[in-house]
Amino acid sequence: MKYALSDLLDRRSILRLKIERIQDPKRKEVLEKEYQNIDLAVENYVRGGICTIKEIEEWDSQIYSVNKQIWNLEEEIGNLESKLKDEDIQNTEIFQRIGEIALKIRKFNNQRIKIKNNISSKEGGYREIKIYYTSS
Repeated sequence: MKYALSDLLDRRSILRLKIERIQDPKRKEVLEKEYQNIDLAVENYVRGGICTIKEIEEWDSQIYSVNKQIWNLEEEIGNLESKLKDEDIQNTEIFQRIGEIALKIRKFNNQRIKIKNNISSKEGGYREIKIYYTSS
């Protein structure tokens, strides 16, 4: 099965983040193997003349940077959650900060989608469409 280049680059950037952060050597080895396989699939797009190495490097840098921001913000939420206790449900300061971070994550995710759609337009693939639900 052939995967969209935008999805491959997105997945590869996430694997890179996991490899950078994981401590368990066995799990790291599994992630590195998957990274190498995705790397080969990405190279096929260059060999097929769909894009250049320079474009891959630029897109990879962009999507990695955005995913890293998202991961760092998610980690911040996790740290705030760990400070909460069951009886601390009224701690509006922590919940307010979590809400602020969630909005930042949404902003970065929108940037991620724009990058992926830019890649898709180059390769002639499908564009990703995000739907945000609002309460009525």
